[in-house]
Amino acid sequence: MSKILKSKADFLGVSSASLCLLHCLAIPIILSSSSLFVSIDHDVWHLLDFIFIGIGLSAIWYASQNSSSQWMKIALWTVFSIFSLSLLTHELLRFSYYISLISSILLIILHIINWKYYRICRTTRKLAKEIQSA
Repeated sequence: MSKILKSKADFLGVSSASLCLLHCLAIPIILSSSSLFVSIDHDVWHLLDFIFIGIGLSAIWYASQNSSSQWMKIALWTVFSIFSLSLLTHELLRFSYYISLISSILLIILHIINWKYYRICRTTRKLAKEIQSA
């Protein structure tokens, strides 16, 4: 399982951050337009926040292990920390909603950059090993 997570960490990160972004944008519209969803307990919607934080944590953990760039590791963990704090403080601080949207977008961008950078570095290292062994 961890081998799959290591190889697909950035894909998982992009997917979970995109779903979180979609969730954050769609839920207020759905709640205000349908009486069906108003009856659902508020804690159920916050459970999704914890799920996104958990998935994001594993994606950041494995993506940072695969990355050879120190600035990328710092950027991923910093933005994820801001993202997590903003999700946990939605009810306390009104502006944290916007911070979570921005940090979701930044996580998507960082995971895409890390995926491309890591893929290039991995291919370069593989070629270097082949040349050395020849």
